[in-house]
Amino acid sequence: MTITELQALIDAYKTDKNYCCLDLEAHLAYFRAMPLAEAIEKATISRDEDGKRFPHQRMLAENSLQAQADILSGKINEIQLCQKEGGFHVLYELVKKLKVTGIGALACYDIALRIGANLNIYPVYVYLHAGVATGALNLCVMKKGEEKPYLTLEELPPILTQLRPHEIEDFLCIYKAKLSKVI
Repeated sequence: MTITELQALIDAYKTDKNYCCLDLEAHLAYFRAMPLAEAIEKATISRDEDGKRFPHQRMLAENSLQAQADILSGKINEIQLCQKEGGFHVLYELVKKLKVTGIGALACYDIALRIGANLNIYPVYVYLHAGVATGALNLCVMKKGEEKPYLTLEELPPILTQLRPHEIEDFLCIYKAKLSKVI
């Protein structure tokens, strides 16, 4: 893949906001606009303002999401502290530490991203799970069998840094099948 081809995919990502059934910025704005307690609940049960389940969590059991929401709602003070003490990474690790059976890595990331938007804290790394890791492998920024929790921006082709880390995560997942080593 040439730089020009990669730029074309980035441009497509920027203009086609509903490629993956979700306009990421509008999605995060929804959580920024509510009180933190409500954001924690809604972020975790993974439902939009119309009560529809978000695509990534559509297959998860309702009782698992509600149990997770109950746990995180009881940790509102710890969640608020993430804003001052370590930012998104601390929030993400807290969500992972408190996860219940049936909640996986992608759900933990999505929940942390939604709550983080409310707190105005965002990833500084590109977290690797499921499709994101496949995109990173296809782009050859990771080796097969390599186990990493995230990529730093320095590990990525510089052209990708026109996107923010949470957008790069989304981009790598959406375009995973179209990515290949940049030459």
